[in-house]
Amino acid sequence: MKNSIKVGIATALTTVLFGVAGGHVAHADSIFIHDSLQNPKVEQVYRGNVLTGYDDPDRLDKMTNPMPNVQHQKKFARVKVNMLGNTPLHNYPTADDSGEKNAFNTTLYLPTGFNVSPKEHGNYQSVVVANDSIYLVESMGTGTNEGDIVRFKLSDLEDLGLFKEGGASLLLQAYDFTNPYNNSSNNMQMLMALGDVKKAMDSQNGLQTTINNIQTQISAQNTSVNNLNALIKKTNKNKKLKTKDKKKAVSGYKKQINNTKKLISSLNQQLATPKQQYQDNEDTINAAKQKYPFLNNLSAIQKAVQISPLINVGHGQTLSWNPKTQHLYLAQDESLKDLTPGQNNNVTELDPNTLEPIRQYHFRLQQGGTSMQMHTLTFDNDGNAYIGRKRGANYVIFKGRLDTNNISFKPVGQMLNWWKGAANQCLSYNAANNRLYVVSNDAIVSVPVDKLGNGILSNDDVHYTTFNTGREFEGLGFDSSGRGYMLMLWKPELLQTQDPMN
Repeated sequence: MKNSIKVGIATALTTVLFGVAGGHVAHADSIFIHDSLQNPKVEQVYRGNVLTGYDDPDRLDKMTNPMPNVQHQKKFARVKVNMLGNTPLHNYPTADDSGEKNAFNTTLYLPTGFNVSPKEHGNYQSVVVANDSIYLVESMGTGTNEGDIVRFKLSDLEDLGLFKEGGASLLLQAYDFTNPYNNSSNNMQMLMALGDVKKAMDSQNGLQTTINNIQTQISAQNTSVNNLNALIKKTNKNKKLKTKDKKKAVSGYKKQINNTKKLISSLNQQLATPKQQYQDNEDTINAAKQKYPFLNNLSAIQKAVQISPLINVGHGQTLSWNPKTQHLYLAQDESLKDLTPGQNNNVTELDPNTLEPIRQYHFRLQQGGTSMQMHTLTFDNDGNAYIGRKRGANYVIFKGRLDTNNISFKPVGQMLNWWKGAANQCLSYNAANNRLYVVSNDAIVSVPVDKLGNGILSNDDVHYTTFNTGREFEGLGFDSSGRGYMLMLWKPELLQTQDPMN
C-alpha cells in the first residue's frame, strides 16, 4: 500500500474512531521547547560550575566486590509481536549466578509510536512510575534530539483491562492500527487482514452525513404535507369563502400534497442505499470487534493517553521523578559525548499533570578541561539529586541538589565495581527500600542511599541482579511496593518484576 493512501486511511479512521482529525496530539502553540534549549516563557535558572570534589578522581575508593558474569551484546535480541492476536507474554528469570533472584514479566507491549512524527520507530528511552501514572520518553532517534513524553494513568489502564489476561497487546494494537506513519511488516499484516474493516470505518462518517441530509429533507417535506392538510381544514371552515373558491383552493392544496408525497417517496428510495451500506459496514465492524477485541477499546484507550508535542528530549534517558517537589525532570543531553569547556547542561522541570515546563536549569559540571554531560538523573525522597558516570571498570555516582535554592554536585566517596564496556542506561531510585539502581543491559546494581552518601558501603551492601535476555534495557521505574518496571527494546515492551526489587 502506498504511504499516501495509508496516511489518508489512518487520518480518516482517527476522525471516525476518536472524533478528531489527527488524533490526540497537542501542537505548535505549546510553550514546550523544541528548536531552542532556552524557553523565554518559563523561569530560567543559571549557575556556573557546580561540580566540586572531583579534581583527582583516582583518589576515590574503588570497591572490589565480586560481580556476576554478564554478556554484553553487540546485537540485541528482537521480539516479534502478533498484531492480530495475543503475543505470548515473556518471563525473564534472573541469571543463575545473579546475586539477587527475581523475574521480569510482560506488562505492556508498546506501539511503534503515538502518531506524533513520521520519524517514530518504537524507540523509547525512559520510564517513570509515579503520580498514579506511567511516563515514557519516546525518541525519534539518536542525534535528532526530538521526541515526546507519553503519560497514561495506571487506574485507567486497569479499568480498560490492559493489565488483565489478553490485555498486554491492546495499547500497541490500538495505536499501530491508526498510525499513519508506520510501514512496518507487522503493520502491513494488520492492514491486509483488516483492510475491509478500515474501509468500512472510513466510509461511516460520510454515509451517516448522507443519511442525515436525506432524513432532514424527508422531515421537511412531511412538515409541508402537515401544513397543507391544516390549510385544507382551515379553508373548509372558512364561512366567508364561496363554495366555488373553497373547492378551487382545496384542490390546489391537494395537488401540492400529492407532488410532495411523490418527492418523499423518491427520497425514501434514495435513503435505502446508504442505510443498507451503513448497516453492512456495521456488520463488518461488529464481526471484526468480536474477533479482534482491541477494536472495542480504541476510543477509550486513546482518551487514557496524554501525549506532549514534539520537544527537545536530548537522548531521552534522563526523565526522572523528584518525590520532594512531585515534579518531573528531563536533561536535554544533545550528544552522547562530553560538552566543550564552558558549555552548560540543560535540565527542564515539568508539571506531571500538564507535561508543561515549569523552569529550566543551566549549569556546568567542569573538571579541569572536561565539561561532563549528564546522561542519567534521579532523585531520592529528600530531593537529593544523583548523576551516574562510567569510569573504566568503575562507576562514579555524584550526589547533590537541583533546585532554585541550590545546584551542586560532588562524587560520593566510593566508586562501584562495574563491567568494563557496559552501557550506562539509567539511574533510578526505589522509594520502597531507599536504594539507588544503576542499569545496564541485562545487569542492575543497587546500593543503599544512606550508606552511599556517607561513603561507608561494604561489599555486602552492593546487590547485583543479572539476566540473560539479550535485549536492550532502557529504563527502570518503581511502584510504591518496590516492584520494578523495566523498559526493554526491541520491540518496545514494559515488564514488571515478579517481586519487589532488592
